[in-house]
Amino acid sequence: MKKIVILLVGLFFLWTSQGTYASANYERVAGDNRIQTAIEVSKKGWPTELVRDESAVILARADNPADALAAASLSGAQDAPILLTATNKIDPAVLDEIKRLNPDLVYLLGGTTAISEEVETSLKDLEYPVQRISGLNRFETAYNINEAAGTSSSEEAILVNGLTVADALSASSESAIHQTPIYLTKNNSMPVELPKTIKKVKIYGGPAAISQDIENQLATNGVEVVRIAGANRYETNLRAIQNLNNSSIIVVRGTSTSVDKEDYPDAVAVSGLAYKLNAPILLSHPTKSRDDLEGLFEWKRFKNVYMIGGPSAISDYVAQQLTNVSPKPMPVIPQKTITLGSTMEDIRDIMPNGRLLSTSTYQYGSSYLYIEETEESWVVTGWDNNGDLKVSVGSKVSNAPDITLGSTKVDVAAAMGTPSYIDPRGNYWSYPSGSRVDFDYQYKVDGFTNEGDLKVKVGIGYETAPPFTVGSTKAEVLSAMGTPDTIEAEYGGSSYWRYGSSRIDFSEDRVESYTNNGELKILLKDPETGASAVSLGSSKSDILRAMGTPDDVVSAVYFRTSWKYGSSYLGVNSQNEVIGWVNNGDLNVTMGEKLPDAEPITVGSTEEAVVQAMGTPDELVDGNWTYDESDILFDNGRARYLDNDSHNLKVSKQEKVDGAPPFTVGSSREDVTRFIGSPDSIREVTEYMTTYICWYYGSSTILFTHDHEVVSWDNYYGDLGDDIPQN
Repeated sequence: MKKIVILLVGLFFLWTSQGTYASANYERVAGDNRIQTAIEVSKKGWPTELVRDESAVILARADNPADALAAASLSGAQDAPILLTATNKIDPAVLDEIKRLNPDLVYLLGGTTAISEEVETSLKDLEYPVQRISGLNRFETAYNINEAAGTSSSEEAILVNGLTVADALSASSESAIHQTPIYLTKNNSMPVELPKTIKKVKIYGGPAAISQDIENQLATNGVEVVRIAGANRYETNLRAIQNLNNSSIIVVRGTSTSVDKEDYPDAVAVSGLAYKLNAPILLSHPTKSRDDLEGLFEWKRFKNVYMIGGPSAISDYVAQQLTNVSPKPMPVIPQKTITLGSTMEDIRDIMPNGRLLSTSTYQYGSSYLYIEETEESWVVTGWDNNGDLKVSVGSKVSNAPDITLGSTKVDVAAAMGTPSYIDPRGNYWSYPSGSRVDFDYQYKVDGFTNEGDLKVKVGIGYETAPPFTVGSTKAEVLSAMGTPDTIEAEYGGSSYWRYGSSRIDFSEDRVESYTNNGELKILLKDPETGASAVSLGSSKSDILRAMGTPDDVVSAVYFRTSWKYGSSYLGVNSQNEVIGWVNNGDLNVTMGEKLPDAEPITVGSTEEAVVQAMGTPDELVDGNWTYDESDILFDNGRARYLDNDSHNLKVSKQEKVDGAPPFTVGSSREDVTRFIGSPDSIREVTEYMTTYICWYYGSSTILFTHDHEVVSWDNYYGDLGDDIPQN
């Protein structure tokens, strides 16, 4: 029975009945300099002259990569190699390569300060049609490149920081392979507006590269946003290529060759090769081998590995470390069983009686076998085994170490044996008890749910360890609590652990919140006698002195993080400073003293005036103060809206005067109150770019100018009386 490499999402290891592995060889594609290397890349991808109708070559400035990076979709759409030139003179070797390729068109990227008119003229003298793509800046040039590529009408786009390069390199292979346009942006602003056709955007890089404000702006405009980001450029790159199913890979230098500017001379010309070879681009440190990159090569056998540039770009040491990784032994897989990577020939030989439910699923009784097509054949990618399948990933090894975070799939198989369910995407394995092991993009354990049978250990709890609290590290929690029952994989810096029915949430590896149902060893502190009540801006220590340890620290509907006391919530920010509350009688909070002789409040009253008239609100959430069921909304420190549902707000009240004449346009507020009395609520509204004061009587309304004169009304529901027309 043959066992082959799995070339699929998340399944990057080679299973063999003997536990042996093949290692990849690599080919170096390099010239004496960046211009020569681009020529060698062109020769590798296009060994003969261009044969496509309307064939093209892309020529970019050699000493500034911005335009070349944005040209990935153009390279893919036109099946065009990218060559490099000096600004004022084209290298004879580049001309020779263009002659060899014999294109119908040469694209020049950038204006004449990027590639001079002299270069353009030299190409035209050789009777090559030339099309220059440029803009006022790199952002506009990128937009125009997508126009020329025909990708500007795409529903999907890639967004990268145009002032840095590394994330754009990570995006370039996807852009070229799928002809997805790349648009450049600044960290906090988008110099060029995206086309209206775009419905989904992939942001490459974290908030330091492209801010959360830009992501929020896109989402507000109805665009689906996916952010691909890691702790550094290498992690971002791995996350970018994790779902690509390829037998080849291109390795480029992931650091700049210059300390003064972003300069990636060999890497900028390879997006066309990525399209041509259907190969992702992998960023590597030039001289240091990284464990996460070695992990990629450990579990996935690439048939072709291309190192771009000479040893100064990717050293021989790094190239050898990546392609000669010593793989771990695999637990023994019994003969005549199906495993991950088994072929259709294996299936017909070992389990021939399956029912084909779809192109990717076979049914055997109540069990299912999942398959997927690779470049070479259909292979097994997972299963759901209820006892009908002859499947295995290896026998359980009696002395195998416990699973922990970072363990490999081989480690899990050795510790636990064959799972009953393997997700065909490779994201998790589960066992009959319901226990589950989750894997990250590096094919390592990043989470689990233990129903009692997982051989797993993350840390050891000590009876003498101090209890934890908000802000404690994961290591401190482990010392206090030991290995959790569940670890939810980290996403965007956040994750959670469960101990029984209790839960601890982390942000950036520190406790952000918790729900304690009695299983957690939490630092308990009683409130101090005589401690001052807390108010807006009070610190964590102020809260503990005034109210002691909260029952829970949770993400509530009112605030991102809330300290819960009884049925009340105290909202805090990331520094654990008070930002608001919902007080059902359990909180010791204050905004100031209520004064019996305070003036009534109205729209425009200050927060101080409201406190003097009303005291501390029951709820204070994002500028909205609630007293029983009545609400006051503040804007820039002044009341903008009064809703007196409970009739408990201290507002100016006037009963209507019998016989008072109806109000009309231009009437004063005194005229209105004499006719109909005080309103139920008052708020500030904007209509047709003008701000008015709106009084509500039931479902009817009256608009006033800020000089308190009636502008209009709506009496459709009749709450203003029969003497007032509808409007």
